[in-house]
Amino acid sequence: MILRNHGVLALGETVREAFEIMYYLDCACQIQVDALAGGLHNVQLMSQEAADKSAAALQRPMRPAAHKDWPALLRMLDRRGVKYASNSDPGSQLF
Repeated sequence: MILRNHGVLALGETVREAFEIMYYLDCACQIQVDALAGGLHNVQLMSQEAADKSAAALQRPMRPAAHKDWPALLRMLDRRGVKYASNSDPGSQLF
């Protein structure tokens, strides 16, 4: 969800899913900003057929790398010293 003047929200069944939704939303926004930087006259909408074909190609729930990204991201946070794990304190924050 994009909130005017307030940022974006993403919700998933897991933190991993919410992160993935936010990551790809950010990528899509950056692509749109970059495309529009060249002028609206240079931007073309893709056909519905091409959109459907692209969506089908990305829907591969059994792909081998489907769950390798999250452990890699957690290792990156560990290397950077980011505290993300919650403790038993219900008032503690995840980040």
